[in-house]
Amino acid sequence: MDKLFNLLYEQLPNKKAVCGIMGNLKAESALKTNNLQNSFEGKYGNDEDYTRKVNSKEISKHTFMYDSAGYGLAQWTYWSRKKFLYENTVEKGLSIDDLQGQVNTIIQELKNYKLYDILLSCKDVKSASDLILTQYEKPANQSATVSNIRAKYGEEFYAKYSSGKTDISEIVSQATILRDILNDFLKSSYN
Repeated sequence: MDKLFNLLYEQLPNKKAVCGIMGNLKAESALKTNNLQNSFEGKYGNDEDYTRKVNSKEISKHTFMYDSAGYGLAQWTYWSRKKFLYENTVEKGLSIDDLQGQVNTIIQELKNYKLYDILLSCKDVKSASDLILTQYEKPANQSATVSNIRAKYGEEFYAKYSSGKTDISEIVSQATILRDILNDFLKSSYN
């Protein structure tokens, strides 16, 4: 869990956002990188069996992409997202359940979905958690109860990982983002 927090925080320096993400990942996969959706275990075996079969290519990339089985930290299910996970892990010589590979996939997806910058500026865990719930994970059940449970998990992580002080890297990151936005604005205004 600490390693997951640190890897996410290295790439997304906002503790509240990282904890909001982790609260959702806990709800999706219990923070297990090899978590296979339980309803598919009868077909593919347990988490370890499925992971081994994907890594050995007994389960081909095509089958992995289209089997509709949720897998990994984010319970990737949709074919294009599973393809992206596969390309960021197995095709780079990593195991499909590699933590760094899955974190890289999550961060890149957040950037692709235009959620990364929003998460950088989140001021509270609940906002970050709800953004991940509704715009990234998108489960069928997005009720207030589900939202509150995931936010509660995120708050528990924040209590663990927050020193109660504002992290200097967050301040520097926010200042850098604002500087870049201002520079872009000024360049476009004078062109």
